[in-house]
Amino acid sequence: MKNIREEKGLTYGIHSSIQNLKHASMLVISSDLNADKLDMALAEIKREIQELPNVNPTELEITKNHLIGSIQNDITTVFAAGEKIKTIILSNLPADYYQNLILNIDRVQPEDLGRICAEHFGVEGFCCVAVR
Repeated sequence: MKNIREEKGLTYGIHSSIQNLKHASMLVISSDLNADKLDMALAEIKREIQELPNVNPTELEITKNHLIGSIQNDITTVFAAGEKIKTIILSNLPADYYQNLILNIDRVQPEDLGRICAEHFGVEGFCCVAVR
């Protein structure tokens, strides 16, 4: 967001999420762009992904706190808690899945990112979909 929106001015907003499915997951990055800025934005997104292993500890702590807070915020109503229970049942996950997820997020260290990124975020495997 800081680089692509604030510094480069390529978009008003850019968002990412990880979509977890039963047998796979995917990183989704979305943004509204002018067509003439698409190639530049894609290059910057790839550069940002390649820089993930080099995150500084302060940024990592902010991100971990955000992720943990988001998970906790996702169960603030009975309906939201029901969705988490449904996910656990439909995905055949252990009952303590979300508690363990929070603990595992909290344990991530900067040196873990290089290994995780090398395993899961090779930009050569990315697919780009542009809708005009």
